[in-house]
Amino acid sequence: MHFLNDGRRCPSSPGPVKLEEIVALGLYHPDLIDKDTGKITKEALKTDVLGEHTVIDNCGESSGLSVARLATQPDLNELKAVISQIASRPKKDGTERVVVGHSTVAVKWLIDNGTSVLDDGKIGFASHAVVRSTMKRSAVKKLREDMIGELNKTLVRW
Repeated sequence: MHFLNDGRRCPSSPGPVKLEEIVALGLYHPDLIDKDTGKITKEALKTDVLGEHTVIDNCGESSGLSVARLATQPDLNELKAVISQIASRPKKDGTERVVVGHSTVAVKWLIDNGTSVLDDGKIGFASHAVVRSTMKRSAVKKLREDMIGELNKTLVRW
């Protein structure tokens, strides 16, 4: 991955992720939201995505938990378009997905809890970012539980 002179990892990114930013996780059910409780499921934050793994750095497709930076209304519009596209594809068993909305978490909270948040923008999704950690599986389980708690506080339905 080449860093640009202004610190960006990816040419389409608006720049490095700042501590004061918030990021959003796009949500749909049945995969990421429990239809009965309306709460975010563990499936939304897989331990193998959040924890120590082989890192892939390919702008817009880098490894880690995919999130969107929400600095402007166009950023939210990008997230809505991407989540709608993902949800439009049925699951392998034919079950239809339905868009729910998004939840946010502060970048500072993520960093304070042992993760990195990296800009990973690409054309059509400049606000894309990834959350990564080098934590072992047991530590990631705690992070996942705490992060689900944080995300459930901010669920916005579209």
